Amino acid sequence: MSLDKPIKFFNKNREDFVKKHHGEFVIIYENKVCGFYKNELEAYTSAKNKYPSGSFLIRQCLRPEEEETPTFHSRVAS
Repeated sequence: MSLDKPIKFFNKNREDFVKKHHGEFVIIYENKVCGFYKNELEAYTSAKNKYPSGSFLIRQCLRPEEEETPTFHSRVAS
């Protein structure tokens, strides 16, 4: 199952989510908001008990400039 649609839904509604739920975690399933949670573990626990694995999106409601870019390190020498 692709998460392209939930990601687009999140991006389309991000501004509203940030205004009303800044810093909270939103669960999106089938282009529908299923709840906002204070922390990621609470959101994940709720979602995994209700929806099939890989079918829901959990995102923190932050402005794009507030999001951290993941950095990956490797010990492999080139």
